[in-house]
Amino acid sequence: MNNIPEDENKIILNSINAHGIYFKKSVRRELEKVADLRICEEYPIHYFGGTQIDILAKYQHENTLNILTIECKKAYAPYKKWIFFESCEAEDKLKFHYFYNDELILQNQSLFIRNHFKVCIEGIDIDLSSSSRNKEDKNKGSMDVIWKAANQISKGYYGFLLEELEFREKSSPNELKEYNYYNILPLIVTNAPLLVISKEHQKASLETGNSDKLIMSEVDYLILNHAFTPPKGVAQTWLQLDIPGYQNPIDRGNNSKIAVLVVNAKKLISLLNLLSHINQN
Repeated sequence: MNNIPEDENKIILNSINAHGIYFKKSVRRELEKVADLRICEEYPIHYFGGTQIDILAKYQHENTLNILTIECKKAYAPYKKWIFFESCEAEDKLKFHYFYNDELILQNQSLFIRNHFKVCIEGIDIDLSSSSRNKEDKNKGSMDVIWKAANQISKGYYGFLLEELEFREKSSPNELKEYNYYNILPLIVTNAPLLVISKEHQKASLETGNSDKLIMSEVDYLILNHAFTPPKGVAQTWLQLDIPGYQNPIDRGNNSKIAVLVVNAKKLISLLNLLSHINQN
């Protein structure tokens, strides 16, 4: 127990809650329910101007090893909802990396992913609290919250991937334990409810720009095909890694996106169980 006055105690607790520190600890405890899963908090990344990963988690299923680079994003539930817009592409290129027989593979197509996840192109954070409803801009959500979270974990993801390649170059073959698959997956964990507006319901009047109907469905997890924008001056390494040679602008734009997993914290364990089979097609 402490001797801090109750009013100061409340201010401190509110500050800790606002920064999501306890939420991150709760996510860690949820991850620890998975057998033999190992964790590193605040994993340092030295690429892309320097950053850190909230949680780096490693777990194995049979001969598949999954590395999760995790960004924990606390929302002010029950007042916040994350609304995502399903991609209108006929077939998205969903990019993720894995090592197979010590060779880095960039996979752009995955039937497993398509069969289990809604693929979205952007998202908006909606505040439904009474204080927000009283503001003049009550009808405006924020797209920055989700974009910043996705960009942060993309930096961590690519930074870890570049670091892994660097360490593998320095290592002898007998130092690297071989797995059939060694997957590296970026993940955002939030307590906000996740809702998706399907592409057939994304319609508006060309005259007003508005829609008069809202149809959404709640999901446990999804993929955000995020347009990653690395910090100025460090993009070249990233482009050389994934986009060798010349590509036409449309393909270049699609190939510059990164498939970021987004999950509601209550469904984290079920997602990890599903990801144990991610290499099945």
